Amino acid sequence: MAEALSIAIAGAGLMGRWHAQYARHCGVRIAGILDRNAGASEQLAAKFPGARAWTDLNDLLQHCRFDAIHVCTPVESHARIAEQALAAGVNVLLEKPLAPDAATARDLLSDANRRGLILMPTHQFLFQRGFLLAQTALPELGRVLHLDGTFCSAGGGSAEPDRLDEIAAEILPHPLSLMERLLPGRLEATNWSVFRALEGEWRIAGANNAVTISILISLQGRPTEASFRILTDGGSIELDLFHGFATIDTAAVSRATKAAKPFRTSAGRFIGAGTNLMRRLATREFAYPGLRTLISVFYDAIRHGWPSPITASESLAVAVARDALLESAGFKRQQGAV
Repeated sequence: MAEALSIAIAGAGLMGRWHAQYARHCGVRIAGILDRNAGASEQLAAKFPGARAWTDLNDLLQHCRFDAIHVCTPVESHARIAEQALAAGVNVLLEKPLAPDAATARDLLSDANRRGLILMPTHQFLFQRGFLLAQTALPELGRVLHLDGTFCSAGGGSAEPDRLDEIAAEILPHPLSLMERLLPGRLEATNWSVFRALEGEWRIAGANNAVTISILISLQGRPTEASFRILTDGGSIELDLFHGFATIDTAAVSRATKAAKPFRTSAGRFIGAGTNLMRRLATREFAYPGLRTLISVFYDAIRHGWPSPITASESLAVAVARDALLESAGFKRQQGAV
């Protein structure tokens, strides 16, 4: 029997804990937990037999053997951790954004390719059952006319006002990754306009040939929401990204279908939400739907020598589009400690 994969987790915060839990469900051995806070790394490591706690990246890489590292630290530290891990022959899964800017992302992806390793961002929405259903259904619906994403997040609840725009900027890879997967290559040629009425309140509009794009990111709008709508000339698809399911409406134009729409929509969401909840309970996917599947396919690619489930060109397209949006918004990146 082949030896099980071994992995390490960098960052013992909220996302590090979920990555570690789903990694264990995927059958890998958790060899190490890295965090500058010794108490945090020790507390998380204690949950996984055989895992050791570390506070220094060099020590982890020199004295702990593993095949991949999950980087769940602030984006300012991503490049340093990824560079050192790749140099040590370790595959890398990075929380989004992959890197602070597209130039850094390009360098990291090139380095991984040169070494024959996988470096991949955590764009988990691409692996939700709802989005996979949408991809399958889309060719039958017709021409895509409009893509619309809404993200009302509680992530800025305790943040200082000058931090809210940074949090909004960190959300951007979510809608951009969906758009790039649905319409490959379109992000690069999209013309963007960004409106920031308040800190953490972004309205983004884009156009590319016959497709228009809209993204709303709000850290103060309530209730919280993560949704994505695909409008075609043959129907629409609504994605509930918080819960991971989709509803598809292909009703023909008539007075009857117009009158029935509220009931049809409500019934579709009720059935989709109920079925999705039962499946998530059965599979113990209690949070961040799509993340467990993303981690699983990342491991499969390492085991079998397969290409990255998110290609380098796809990852770079998202990073380039994010840079373009930040420039259009006049957003000044904050330099944090690495």
